[in-house]
Amino acid sequence: MSSYKNGQKYNRLTLLKLVEKDKYYNALWLCKCDCGTEKVVRVASVRNGMIQSCGCLNSELTKARKPGKTHGFANKERLYEIWKNAKRRCYDKNNKRYEFYGGKGVAVCEEWKNDYLKFRDWAMSNGYQELLSIDRIDNDGNYEPGNCRWATVEEQMNNQSRNRMLTYEGKTKTMSQWAKKLDITYGAINHRVQRDWSMERIANTPARE
Repeated sequence: MSSYKNGQKYNRLTLLKLVEKDKYYNALWLCKCDCGTEKVVRVASVRNGMIQSCGCLNSELTKARKPGKTHGFANKERLYEIWKNAKRRCYDKNNKRYEFYGGKGVAVCEEWKNDYLKFRDWAMSNGYQELLSIDRIDNDGNYEPGNCRWATVEEQMNNQSRNRMLTYEGKTKTMSQWAKKLDITYGAINHRVQRDWSMERIANTPARE
């Protein structure tokens, strides 16, 4: 039996009635937005926050807090895509990375979840640059100000909970760190580890093999 009921409200949308199911058996509901607009949407996307309004919320975000006379953040900023993708990983069960994020209980804090501009303000005040990506310091923690930083790809790889640690000659490093130290590619060292090579063999075998 469906857990959804007429009158339930998520963000700006209130459920009115079940309309049908699409070809993938996703329930489609008629919803009414706070602005008065009615729209048929996937109810699962409403519940997980991927759809929060009829579209009026995004329109307001692109007009709010304009720097000078124009805003346009959502239309052209890389940072906006980073914000959207973090939410997809945490709340969209169809996202290919969901099992490593939302599936493990990782969430986006309330301060950022429904307010891109607050996320943007934090990013700009905490070292955001075009070549950096958002990284959670504690891989079991949420996307929130105290647990996020801007990091390079290498720094992120070193921080991944699934990055295997290897010990050689008394030193313990991640696979990516050993790859850099031994001057071989990450793919090569990963392949050798998967073949159960010893660290001595990995370190002393030329990169071409």
